[in-house]
Amino acid sequence: MSNVLPIAATLLLVAALFPGLAWAAPGEQRRPQAPPPAEIGERGVFATLCRFSHEAQDDPIVYPGQAGKSHLHTFFGNTTTNAASTYESLRAGGTTCRTSEDASGYWVPALFRNGAEVKPVAMKVYYRTGRHDAESVQAFPPAFRVVAGDTNATAAQGITTTFWHCRGLRGEEDGTAGRPSVTPLTCPEDSTLSLHIRFPECWDGASIDSPDHKSHMAYGTRGTCPASHPVVLPSLTLISHYPISGTPGTITLASGSQFSGHADFFNAWDQEFLAQSVRECLNAEVRCGVR
Repeated sequence: MSNVLPIAATLLLVAALFPGLAWAAPGEQRRPQAPPPAEIGERGVFATLCRFSHEAQDDPIVYPGQAGKSHLHTFFGNTTTNAASTYESLRAGGTTCRTSEDASGYWVPALFRNGAEVKPVAMKVYYRTGRHDAESVQAFPPAFRVVAGDTNATAAQGITTTFWHCRGLRGEEDGTAGRPSVTPLTCPEDSTLSLHIRFPECWDGASIDSPDHKSHMAYGTRGTCPASHPVVLPSLTLISHYPISGTPGTITLASGSQFSGHADFFNAWDQEFLAQSVRECLNAEVRCGVR
C-alpha cells in the first residue's frame, strides 16, 4: 500500500505535464488521438506512439556495422537498435511502442538547448493515406529502410519536409505557436516543443534501400507519384516531443544546426499486422488512431 500513492502521483504529474502521452493500462480501450496540423482532415490514418528508448552514436542504416561512427542519435521503438541491427535482430527485440506489434527502429539526431542535451519524452508516428487514391496504398515491405531530411542543412528545408511545432496547439487563436515553423517556437507552459519529419511516400517498387538511403523513394505531387517511383506507400510523419516550454533558447542538433532535422525508419513491424492496418485504415479511409 505504501507505493500506491507515489506511483499514482507520478502518473498524474506525467499526464499534467505531457497531455496525450499517457499509456493505456492493460485491457484499457485505446482511443484515437487528435492528429497534428498536417493530419487534420485526413481520410485514412493510424499511428504508433513510442517512448524514448536509448541513445548512441550509431546508425544501422547509414553506417551499418560501424559502432560509434555516427553523430549522437536518440532511438524510439525497438530497444535493441544499434549499429549491428538487422531485420532479424529487430524482429527479435523488444519495443517501447504502445503498439506491441511495432518493433521498428525510429531515430532522430540528439537535441541540445543552450549546449545541454534534452532527451525526448516520446515519438508519435503517423501512417497516412495522404492525397493519393486510398486503395493504391501498400504496406512497407519487410526490412524497408529510408532516411528523410537533410543532415547537412544549414538553412530551412521547408515545412513540407521538417518543421517545429508546439504540441497540442492548432488554432489561429494560439498565434505563431499554433502554426508550423522552420525555427523552434516559444511554447506555452501547457505545451511542449516538437520536431516533425515528413517522409517521401512514392517507392520505386523494387529496392528496400538505396546507396544514399533516399533515392528509392520520392515525394508525390498533389496525389500523384512520378513514373520512376509509381508505388504508393504510407505517408509517414515522425513527431519527436521534447520537454521544452517557454523561450527555446539556442536549439541545435547533433547533426549540426537547428535546420538539420532528419529521421531514420527501419521497418520491423509484424508484417501481417502492418498490412492489416493499411487495409483497415488507409485503404478503407478510416481514422484509426493508435493501433
